[in-house]
Amino acid sequence: MYKNNLPQAIPDPIETVMAFILKEARKVFAIWVLVGIKGLKLYATMELFRTNSACDTALPFEEDQISSFTISKEYSEIVFLIAGKEPFCDEDHIYDFCQKQWEFCAPVFDCKKDNHDLNESAILPFTEKHLTTANEGAFGQVLKYTIHNRHINTTGLMPHPQYVAVKKIKLETQNDPKINIAGWEKEVRALWKMRELRQKHIVKFITAFRRGMDEHYLIMEWADGGNLRNLWENFRQPLTANLVKDAFKQLLGLSEALDQVHNPRAQSANGHFRHGDLKPENILWFKDPTDKRKIGILKIGDWGLAKQHQDFTQIRTKQTTTGFGTRRYEPPEEETIKDNNLVVPDAQTVLGRIVRKRSRLYDVWAMGCIWLEFLIWLMYGHDGLTRFNRSFKNGRSDVVCFYEIDDKDVARVHRVAKQWMDHMAQDPVCEVGKTALGNLLELVRSRLLVVKLPDGFGTIINLPSQPGTNIDISTTPEHIIDLPPSGSASSSIIVPQINVVEAGPVDEVLPATLESFVPKPPLSTGGRRARSDDLFK
Repeated sequence: MYKNNLPQAIPDPIETVMAFILKEARKVFAIWVLVGIKGLKLYATMELFRTNSACDTALPFEEDQISSFTISKEYSEIVFLIAGKEPFCDEDHIYDFCQKQWEFCAPVFDCKKDNHDLNESAILPFTEKHLTTANEGAFGQVLKYTIHNRHINTTGLMPHPQYVAVKKIKLETQNDPKINIAGWEKEVRALWKMRELRQKHIVKFITAFRRGMDEHYLIMEWADGGNLRNLWENFRQPLTANLVKDAFKQLLGLSEALDQVHNPRAQSANGHFRHGDLKPENILWFKDPTDKRKIGILKIGDWGLAKQHQDFTQIRTKQTTTGFGTRRYEPPEEETIKDNNLVVPDAQTVLGRIVRKRSRLYDVWAMGCIWLEFLIWLMYGHDGLTRFNRSFKNGRSDVVCFYEIDDKDVARVHRVAKQWMDHMAQDPVCEVGKTALGNLLELVRSRLLVVKLPDGFGTIINLPSQPGTNIDISTTPEHIIDLPPSGSASSSIIVPQINVVEAGPVDEVLPATLESFVPKPPLSTGGRRARSDDLFK
């Protein structure tokens, strides 16, 4: 009916405008309808946008941008010919358009783009925010969201996800928000590099986005099980051959992931990374949807402290600036290396901690701590792991590490950890050289939880010359350390049937029975801590 009211000076214009709306400007048309423009003024407005090539792909618009249309020659002609010589696109209408346009501009997050810069008014395409919180670290909190299926593209990366993990970077941690913005940009770069490795046991990074100047987010795959700590608490299964095989597959996968991060094989790799904050909370648990008796997949996440180095020395003369970490799983050199160039001369304290260097061996020690806890959980369950951690505390309120420093500044493996490992070695299911659990324990004792560093790394203050020397625990009452009863591992494994065989290739499929899956004891490293690639020799 509007066509009959149009001035005859414009030859059949409505078909042209309708074609523009249907092919190029459906959103623009809907926004003006929402603003309340109708009749000939709606037609005139769409004609104005058409003549200025202002279509859906140009959204969002700035107010000044639309205002510039109204001072054009085209606007004057349209006002004269169509709108009854009355302005039809005033300041109030333009303001309303710019406010309501965000309801039509929800972004599509594409995994092929590492970052999306959004306007502070942008409406995010999340349809539900779940109460579940995955983790909260020094730099941000991770939440579970349902995302609209047409607003995420993960082609070539992973199946289309229903849920995603969204990490909002906290800016209130530091007085200078630039520190946190730099941390966000660093994590984006690290996550992008980690994704290029295509490693099964590294959490998949989807993309990142920034909304305005103050909100910074990361989007990753959602771990439905939580983290490794949650697995230890909630996955209650007796110690069977199948559970041991399942656990070893995951430990092997985590080791391969760490080795690939430390020592990238790709020719395009221009440096190597280390994680810097390995702990059970940063190893995420993806449940097996087909079999509740299986662990599922464990993946290393939270690369907020990851640091890339362009050379492959074990420690560098140039100071690094990683400022956060978890006391419980940090190695003894965090405390003992003080008298050489490893402390930043003019270092600032971050959250009360002095900024220090971290090498790849930092990750190796942390992995040793995690593996020991994993082994205790396998043998004695969550209750046994709770006893182990309680033995460390012994009434103390502060965080206790897996090492201790005596009054002579000598670092050694903590007496509680040592006595537990000695006790476990006496258990029939953990016999070194005859069982997989025993050889895993020996790997932890002789190559991971080792204070002495590899040659060329540095000097530990007053390190005893004999590796393996430990603090005398003869004066430590056994009831304080709270060891489990001898032979108390909850096992259905028939120990005498387990035979020692040579280990197969790293990528070998695990056999169906535990009897044929007993890797050989680890090779000696001369009493020094192993590197990640040493674990496969």
